Amino acid sequence: MINQYNILLYLKDFQAKGNDRYFLFKDNLLSEVQADEFINLDSHLITHDYTIISESIFKKCRKLPNKVVDIVDFKKFLLQEKVTEKNKDSFKIKEIIKDEFQDKNDLTEYFEIFYKKKPFDIDTYLLFAHKISDRYERLLAESLALGEQDRYFNIEIPCYNALCAHLAAGIKINNEKLKEYKNEINYDYFKKIKSFSETFNFMYEMPSNESIKRYVTEKGYNLSEESLDYVIEFIPMPDDFGKKVRELQKINATRNTFLSMPHSRNIIYPSVDVNGSVTSRIYLKSPTLQNISKNYRDIFIPEKGCTLSYVDYDQFEIGIMAHFSNDEKLIEIYSDADIYLKFSEDVFGTPEKRKIAKRLFLSFTYGMSKENLIKVVEENQGNIRKAREFFSSFKKFDEWRARTVQQFSDEGRVETLLGNFLKIKNAGKISNREKRSCISQVIQGTGSLIFKKTIIEISKIKDLKIIIPMHDALLIQHPDDFNPDIIIKTFTDVMSDTLKNERLITKASLGSFI
Repeated sequence: MINQYNILLYLKDFQAKGNDRYFLFKDNLLSEVQADEFINLDSHLITHDYTIISESIFKKCRKLPNKVVDIVDFKKFLLQEKVTEKNKDSFKIKEIIKDEFQDKNDLTEYFEIFYKKKPFDIDTYLLFAHKISDRYERLLAESLALGEQDRYFNIEIPCYNALCAHLAAGIKINNEKLKEYKNEINYDYFKKIKSFSETFNFMYEMPSNESIKRYVTEKGYNLSEESLDYVIEFIPMPDDFGKKVRELQKINATRNTFLSMPHSRNIIYPSVDVNGSVTSRIYLKSPTLQNISKNYRDIFIPEKGCTLSYVDYDQFEIGIMAHFSNDEKLIEIYSDADIYLKFSEDVFGTPEKRKIAKRLFLSFTYGMSKENLIKVVEENQGNIRKAREFFSSFKKFDEWRARTVQQFSDEGRVETLLGNFLKIKNAGKISNREKRSCISQVIQGTGSLIFKKTIIEISKIKDLKIIIPMHDALLIQHPDDFNPDIIIKTFTDVMSDTLKNERLITKASLGSFI
């Protein structure tokens, strides 16, 4: 029951000598306890900044409590905003809880004790426990009013705690290879910077968003109705500018991740954010392991007697689109073939242009006009007649997309199969960007729901360890003699059970992580 909960406060030993102290607020009493006294509690455990203390709890007990609610994450979940440099302070516990205090000096005193600037005072912690309880009750009421309580406590919290438990043991890496790659990537990075700068007449530095915007605007691309990310990601350009920008951004992200990883350690301990985007994607932080490019991912190694397997959903978003639209053609192609490969072969006469075909097809599904699609097909030497026939064959999908956009306009919001609402921010006629956002919210938000349910089920399988969650895939460590087909079946079963569409043959497979 969500109304049955206790409050966990703590004093972190920032010198990491094992002298952490824990305080449990239960039945209106605050008591100092040992970790093993709360580790198996069946009630929800409300705390703040859980990642600060979770590693030390795991070291003492070799497990974590399984119903932790971080009140900072709860507030962030309800706001449904991405953390940026501008708004990051609003997601700090001090900002979230300050309105519960009449005397702000009491709040200040708690944090002075928390950061070891003042000696411990039980009354100050008792008052804070009461206030965090009050704030939690308000967030409960808010989640119910928003229609998000069910999703939060039945999906987000179990998924968050499952990932925390798996990541707490750390991820093993080959630190010699990491050291080698750190040197290698610096060379590759500056080589790409030089090539990009000379090709497109940019400064010899990582291009800013503003400089990229200026370039694509000068090339005739309209950014008033299209986001820069959309143009770069989905619109193939004759000079491959978008592709080159993405390549540069990826190697820069990998380089920055490597710089944050000391090569003196062979185990790393990332934290997890299960609501890292509006559509509720999962992100790892400190370090951001999902940013590492494929050709550098062999730094991750299994423990002795174990193997790493990478299992992902096949054409995940297409399957979800087929479900919502009930488009016969989309269902047929999704269930029986690789739709991107079919498009590449039909329109370009070769399987070699699958990547372009994938970008074009996803551009179509998220609302790019058929005229612009045909223009891109022509620029890439495709068959225009066959392209028109292909894009015109998904009539029910077109109708579903139009209905969804109309609902967004009429009702002011859309949702996935379980909450995760997107609301219109501005009055008036909705823009092309908003039209795409509402389709993306339904498709990708439902994908996030399915993926998190998959993580919850995978975490129940004995001897499996989730290493890295990707967009629609998991890198999993398992014993050498474990059959990974069990993981694949779990993937497909969860998707089938969630969508409950007998016409869809859900698909997952072993993929390549490196």
